[in-house]
Amino acid sequence: PFPFYRRLRDEAPVHRLAGYDAWALSRFEDVWRATEDAETFVTAGGTTAAQAVSRVESPVPSINQIDGDAHTRLRKAIRGVFS
Repeated sequence: PFPFYRRLRDEAPVHRLAGYDAWALSRFEDVWRATEDAETFVTAGGTTAAQAVSRVESPVPSINQIDGDAHTRLRKAIRGVFS
């Protein structure tokens, strides 16, 4: 896939995946900025890579699909298990 990734970075670093109602960010700097801008970039109601391929939405959202205060509360609740 590396030639494809190179082409994305060079020609369409922010690429609309219309069939999946999602966007692909292919440059590190763009991804980093997106993680720091919770007002513009949200994950709630979004599509994970697995869901994009399977076209099956999970009945319960994962922590990666929850934004804001709800995400923070869940992270705090499970932090001890992972540290």
